[in-house]
Amino acid sequence: NWFSAVAALETHERDLNGVEVAPVPVRYYPYGELAAHILGYMREVDPDILARLDGRGYRAGDRLGAVGVERRWESYLIGQRGWKKVLGGRRAKQNREDLEDQYLDEPRRLDPVPGRDISLTLDIELMQSVERAMRGQVGGAVTVVDVRTGRILAALSKPSYDPNVVSGSNGKKAVRDAFRKLYSDPLKPTLDKTVSAAYPPGSTFKPFAALAGLADHIITPRSVVDCRGGYEYGRRYFRCTGVHRNVRLHEAIVRSCNTYFYALGEGIHIDRLSAMGMDFGFGVKTGIGINPEARGRMPTRAWYTRRYRGAFRCGFTLLSAIGQGASTVSVLQLSLGYAALANGGTLYQPQVVRSIETSDGTIVQEFPPRVRRLVEVDPENLSLVKSGLVGVVAEREGTAHKAAIPGVDMAGKTGNAQVSRRTPKDVDPHKVWYFNRDHAWFAGYAPSHSPEIAIVVLVEHGGAGGKAAVPVAMQVVRDWQKLREKRLSERSTAKRDRGVP
Repeated sequence: NWFSAVAALETHERDLNGVEVAPVPVRYYPYGELAAHILGYMREVDPDILARLDGRGYRAGDRLGAVGVERRWESYLIGQRGWKKVLGGRRAKQNREDLEDQYLDEPRRLDPVPGRDISLTLDIELMQSVERAMRGQVGGAVTVVDVRTGRILAALSKPSYDPNVVSGSNGKKAVRDAFRKLYSDPLKPTLDKTVSAAYPPGSTFKPFAALAGLADHIITPRSVVDCRGGYEYGRRYFRCTGVHRNVRLHEAIVRSCNTYFYALGEGIHIDRLSAMGMDFGFGVKTGIGINPEARGRMPTRAWYTRRYRGAFRCGFTLLSAIGQGASTVSVLQLSLGYAALANGGTLYQPQVVRSIETSDGTIVQEFPPRVRRLVEVDPENLSLVKSGLVGVVAEREGTAHKAAIPGVDMAGKTGNAQVSRRTPKDVDPHKVWYFNRDHAWFAGYAPSHSPEIAIVVLVEHGGAGGKAAVPVAMQVVRDWQKLREKRLSERSTAKRDRGVP
């Protein structure tokens, strides 16, 4: 290996004319694949990049941020190279000071300036919890945000990659081999699935459809729909997840009755559903600015009319009401939307950088929470929807109840999102079944009655959200509760030790 090669060169350096071992700084990521997509990685400055960055102080062989935080905050992280003017040659060695005074202009040196340190909002212990909870899943994404600030506490995209390898710590050949393998993987390990991909939200969109229906008086808390396993509309039969019979709004959310929301979709305009979704941040980039961001889509009548050459079918609205059809969201968008549900309607700008600091820890700039929008929603309507979200977990017939962990106080909504049956290229025929399964969702917040965090779990091709996504969310929230209790206890102990009442 290259460690042995360097050791051998250093040992025989005197005998090897023209050979010099020069140390080169290499970025080291101590947590490996953990948070790789959001942190990003470094890449070597090649001639093409050098030509593009001419005049910015880069040299061939330097490294700069390629993606993630590394790229977005490169100008703060890089620092400034120092230099010193010296005279060379044998004569210069004998009369260095006199000759330097005679021939060298001032200034003769510039001290290097270290780059700034970036303090992130990520909670590394919570990140490790998310990674453990997702170990049994092949692919997907999880985000955890603070409902009171919009700060991202955890973000995981799976499968991941090792930024130490792709940054070049093991040599250029290892980088080429790593990327060749990553780009040929149908699970797309280089894609940040928290922000750069959009998926149909499925039933996780139903709370927002309910708010639109309540606001427009299409439904009331007492409206009853007879679910016999589906909904007949025109010549088409839209299937439900079961036979629920007489359901009201609360039961429709708790049991995830599609039929109830199909009936809602028949009575509401599709643009109203789209507008409600966009109010909560769907179909619009969040502005996180870390990686290329998927906008998602809240389809309108005009969008469908353009897409289908002037033909709009009312069935499109029924599908939109259950988060299907052309509706798509990113995992981060959904977590911020549920955070707004939890906090009463405040949609925050997502943040991953808490502050910029000098190398000695002095804070240069802090980033306070930023509000994107205050969603106008009737508090009574919001209370009705949130009651249903509590029931999804707490009530026996709730779609998340079977996977609930005693003592974990959480509210939320499960979802199964149908996928297109287009299998990625070069997929093993024996694995096609996996790519044809529905995506599994869970979106929620905790604690249920005094929310602090919002969590969204997407298990790609996981099937049922109640079976695949809910257990992941439960484990993460359970660990978060333990971390919160431990930290509160530590702060209380520290105050007593300092004599603070």
